[in-house]
Amino acid sequence: MANSAICSELQDGYDLSCSRNLVKKYFQEAVIINLSDIDRTNSTINPPTALACEYNLELLLLESKKGVQFKLPESGSSIKGFVGKSKTDNGFVQYLHQVQIFVAGNSAETKCILDKLDHGRYAIALQTTDGTVEVYGYQNGISTGDYTYDLVDGGGGALITLQSDEDAQEDYLPFVYTPQVGGDANADFNSQFENKP
Repeated sequence: MANSAICSELQDGYDLSCSRNLVKKYFQEAVIINLSDIDRTNSTINPPTALACEYNLELLLLESKKGVQFKLPESGSSIKGFVGKSKTDNGFVQYLHQVQIFVAGNSAETKCILDKLDHGRYAIALQTTDGTVEVYGYQNGISTGDYTYDLVDGGGGALITLQSDEDAQEDYLPFVYTPQVGGDANADFNSQFENKP
């Protein structure tokens, strides 16, 4: 008989039988961070282990860097994040991170934004209506998937999905952002994680 290697064991129960407050919506705001602006030396991930399941990320940007805010009307639901789980042929679990935003218009500025999203690599922070901040694409980054930009049928623009590359998916689900000691996750999100000198 082969030796068994236990990487993860389910040890706690999970009871939603009386829950009435499930989080079902994201605030219609995304903070898009250039992957190269992340301070990898001073950012800390706490991934799940056999002993603990924290799933937290203490994200720090390089000095004088900050993310870029994309904001839409709160009555909508165009900004959202989602994940697809799969396994490689070798049996390793991987996660396809996806974030959907809406881009509108036909100005030169809009075309430049789309061009940069198409050619760059990003981590994206989203905030759910309970205040939790999630970070998508931290490890390998995400960029635009295939899309059709149609002003007429798209209501003046298009839903754009940024996602992991098929051959460079993430090893973890999106991390929950935790601020540095004395910090505040909501304030950090609202300041686009700016690292002032």
